[in-house]
Amino acid sequence: RPGLEPVHRLMFVASRLSPGHPMKTHARLALVTVLAISMPWPVAADGATSLVLKYDFERADSLANWRQDQAKESVPDKISVDATTSHSGQASLKLEIARDQTSARHIYCGARLHGTGDIPGRVLRLRLFAKTSGVLPGEALVRILERDETKVLGWLEGKETLLPLESSPEWKEHEVSSKLSPSARGITLFVFLAHPRAGQTVWLDDVTLEEVQK
Repeated sequence: RPGLEPVHRLMFVASRLSPGHPMKTHARLALVTVLAISMPWPVAADGATSLVLKYDFERADSLANWRQDQAKESVPDKISVDATTSHSGQASLKLEIARDQTSARHIYCGARLHGTGDIPGRVLRLRLFAKTSGVLPGEALVRILERDETKVLGWLEGKETLLPLESSPEWKEHEVSSKLSPSARGITLFVFLAHPRAGQTVWLDDVTLEEVQK
């Protein structure tokens, strides 16, 4: 029929054919194909947020994905779930330095990012609560390492100090947002003590990493 759009023409043709007509199935298949091509595919909306990792340290296996520096010359530091203090809930992560050392010490955990292929315009948002004991200003910090499917890409935004942790015996909130590399497929979150001394302690709680599409 003249004046009809292609989709409407197919709908009209399909409706006019009898149920047993050999072209009935072809008309229906053509209609489905045209509709599939013409309909928009869902994409991440601006501001859409996806959770990458979250730790509140309330579970018995809360430290299963956390590791610590294993330098041969170092006495192992103490990483544990501390049920005596927390920002929220009943427990927090506790890192305590075992003895004075000449090189930095760290703990870390990893996570995969969402999606596949190059994805431009993504931002990684980190939020955590921390408190310290025996730590001087500038000695405790957070770094994030990016990686693709096969190799390390480098520090997030090229920053070796992404987020300094305030030296405080009280719980302090820390938050930072940084642009991800388009090819990043995973991250590793590090908590460093730059000048480790015996008894230095850092507590972490309510650690959240989110991926935001800008």
